[in-house]
Amino acid sequence: MAEYALLGKRIPKPDAVNRVTGRMVYADDMALPGVLAGKILGSPVAHGRIRRLDVSKAARLPGVRAIVTAQDAQGRQFHTETTAAMLTVISRRGVSNC
Repeated sequence: MAEYALLGKRIPKPDAVNRVTGRMVYADDMALPGVLAGKILGSPVAHGRIRRLDVSKAARLPGVRAIVTAQDAQGRQFHTETTAAMLTVISRRGVSNC
């Protein structure tokens, strides 16, 4: 039987130590300048119906660039009413739960 160089043998992983010790930098760990972050906020009640949505508190937060609600997407087809009523808060500072 032929002897293979890699088949059936342990291959050292050069990034193993960084992964195990937590020093590895992943894409989610990076913060690039000028990049906006977005957040979708749904109903805290399963299958709940969102009757009213007050976004004034979110609009007053520092760094908020835009708030998108279902009214901004009139005429588009959504999977459920809950999806249509979801709120997105976009901020240069990060994501906010309002």
